[in-house]
Amino acid sequence: MRAPPPVQSDNLKIAASLRAATNRGKEKDKVGKGTNYEKKPTLLDGLVLAGKLLKHTRDIIRNENVFDPQRDFQNRLLVKIYDTALDVNSKAYVANELRVGDNPRIASERLALQAFAIASCESLLGLLADAKVAFGLKGPKFRYWASLAKATLAKLRAWHD
Repeated sequence: MRAPPPVQSDNLKIAASLRAATNRGKEKDKVGKGTNYEKKPTLLDGLVLAGKLLKHTRDIIRNENVFDPQRDFQNRLLVKIYDTALDVNSKAYVANELRVGDNPRIASERLALQAFAIASCESLLGLLADAKVAFGLKGPKFRYWASLAKATLAKLRAWHD
């Protein structure tokens, strides 16, 4: 028959839980130590960022506190911004869906789609700069929007290379 576990006081229980939490952190730090492991950008990083960029673009364009929906000039520029963000997301997604294998034609098509997504992302950065000047955009929402576009561009470029 098994003996019952020893009774611990509250202080011992707290100390044990703190020790366990500290050890968990150390175990995570040990992963990859002593190696030249460097995380390579993955396709998923770029696709996730492209999706976030599209969602944030849609959310900020719909925000009537940021943009006045009654002005035609704004609407044309905003539609162009949204269409460009949509191009980034859709071209990256389609490029991901192509299964290259040993087919050089599909490989070149995939590279072309990646290049189009990268060019669209670069164009989006220019459109965001135009919107910043035209509408006086500033603050954390705009900085996040621009940084998201830059991060997406960097991940797409890394995937393309």
